[in-house]
Amino acid sequence: MTSRSAPLDPIATSSRIEDDYRSYLLTTFHVADADLRRELEERLREDGRIRRGPIVQATPPYRPGRTLRALVDEGVLHPDLLRHDEAVLPPDRPLYAHQEEALRALRAGRNLIVATGTGSGKTECYLLPVLDHLLRERDAGTVGEAGVRALLLYPMNALANDQMARIRDLFAPYPELTFGRYVGDTEHDPGKALESYRQQHGGADPLPNELIDRQSMKDAPPHVLLTNYAMLEYLLLRPADSPFFDGPTGRHWRFVVLDEVHVYDGARGAELGMLLRRVRDRVHASERGRLQCIGTSATLGRGAEDAPAVAAFARELFDEAFAADDVVLPQRLPLRHGESEWKLTPAALDELHARWRQGADADELIAAVAECLQAPPSRSFDRPEAALHELLRTEHHVVEVQHALESGSKELHAVADVMDGFPDPARAVVKLVDLCIAARPDERSASLVPARYHLFLRASEGAYVCWSGDHPADQPRLVLDRHQVCPACAGVGGESRMFELAFCRHCGVDYAVGTLENGRLVHAPAHQRHLVHVLRDPATVDDE
Repeated sequence: MTSRSAPLDPIATSSRIEDDYRSYLLTTFHVADADLRRELEERLREDGRIRRGPIVQATPPYRPGRTLRALVDEGVLHPDLLRHDEAVLPPDRPLYAHQEEALRALRAGRNLIVATGTGSGKTECYLLPVLDHLLRERDAGTVGEAGVRALLLYPMNALANDQMARIRDLFAPYPELTFGRYVGDTEHDPGKALESYRQQHGGADPLPNELIDRQSMKDAPPHVLLTNYAMLEYLLLRPADSPFFDGPTGRHWRFVVLDEVHVYDGARGAELGMLLRRVRDRVHASERGRLQCIGTSATLGRGAEDAPAVAAFARELFDEAFAADDVVLPQRLPLRHGESEWKLTPAALDELHARWRQGADADELIAAVAECLQAPPSRSFDRPEAALHELLRTEHHVVEVQHALESGSKELHAVADVMDGFPDPARAVVKLVDLCIAARPDERSASLVPARYHLFLRASEGAYVCWSGDHPADQPRLVLDRHQVCPACAGVGGESRMFELAFCRHCGVDYAVGTLENGRLVHAPAHQRHLVHVLRDPATVDDE
């Protein structure tokens, strides 16, 4: 029996992070006055003051669609996509349903916004149609003509760099299809570019179809051009870059892809919108409908009700036709896999979790909860993860946890309400979720509860102090929320002012932030708060 690695303990980890953060604040903002320092520490220890969480999030798996092979057989994609892609995109593994929807829509020539989550395969939603188009051009005998077919625009160079590895994988089997990244640090000279490439890639050479220097891209613009919107403006302005847009090499433009399209709002969105109109003016004489426009985002829109607004945003940005149906949203499977049929006892949960961590096989896991089961599984399991899935998918507490998380993320203590009768409900949820994360019917399927934990730390607006001599003795003088009038004094009929606390980083002496009027400290607008005055006599505070 081989023990399994210990999982993350979200309760202990959250407490440790909170303690470390509190220690950092008290060390960095060390007030010399003992009473103020004690009150500051007490406020920082208030429940929920600087920490929220751990929060449990269970993301249901994406609904599967048809396989790459099925789409090729149907004619949606080019047959040569099956020729080399076993390692990169297995032909017989189902795509996500939203990927299939995107591929069909783009094959039909529609504009599209792919608004699905991180890790949902958005890159394949546009790279496969671009690759499909180039392969069909190859069959038609036109791919040998240099020129941009697809512009992939990223808001930051880091994102473009991340995508290059994926593009290399997809384009490696097709040396006749070229691609290149043209950004600020792209070298002009081929020799310097090759030296730089080797330094960045451990001595490896670029693929034969990867253009790595500006001169080569100007001489023969690549079929797929990666850049950012700032560089796009330079390319449009400089005469030396005209081969990308003008003449025989500028007549092939088909796709414009904006990754992280949600960042293009406000002034940046207006600027990019004008750039895209200039691109269309250069390559297709301002004729709408000639460019196929694609945007991707993990945060744009929350559901079908937002699709019309997303489409309107896309119409404004691209100045092309977008309808609500042109917004691809995620399609997910239900989180629940069964109905409640039996219950784990606290002792059985502890035993099951302990055996799992110790590396128990399927039979040992079933034996650990045999007394709780109405009917033990009638078949054997080769994998303990499959046994866990079969056992727990109808367990009462698992079904209740799934039900609690279906509507969104929850605080761990709120999820723990379903563990009625357990001596430590929060710890019981952690153990149950740990088991459910491992529980899978097969290696390709999602876990029973595909959960993750989140923790949020809160920055304070500052510390505010009441200096009134009539302040109620049983109420804190120092609070961490912005106040101008002391709430404790107001509760007993007073109207004492609160001032922001400041202190000397070297000696810890405390100050109050404000300005003096006739020898008394008063509040002032932010642009006038240039004086910080030592407070030792409460009579100097304006309580009027």
